[in-house]
Amino acid sequence: MKKIFYTLTSFVIFITCLSFQSKAQTQTQQQTQTTTEIPKGKLVLVEIYEVPLYPGKGIYVHWGNSRVDYTAFKSFQAENHDENGEMILRVIQDLESRGFKIEHMTSGLAENGMITKIFMRNI
Repeated sequence: MKKIFYTLTSFVIFITCLSFQSKAQTQTQQQTQTTTEIPKGKLVLVEIYEVPLYPGKGIYVHWGNSRVDYTAFKSFQAENHDENGEMILRVIQDLESRGFKIEHMTSGLAENGMITKIFMRNI
């Protein structure tokens, strides 16, 4: 039953990411690089750790050259569910405003949670 739940959750996240691609863009405080500094064709990796027991749960944007931006999730309580989802959308929308588009996405189950990886290319 847990596998079905996490599989459906993964699918919902994927569809949500796609549906918000053309929505209004916002910036996150952690990302300071401008579009002109990012070469065309460059890939970035967005990792989303939705694992309640993992101390580093949150969103990681790997820019390359050892640069990583991190946005921590609020605790996994029911009252924080929507805000944590909004954090994911803000990071993806910020990257899209910089010219990045989703190229590939995958996710898998971890111990009592899920890890999602999104590869985005600057076009």
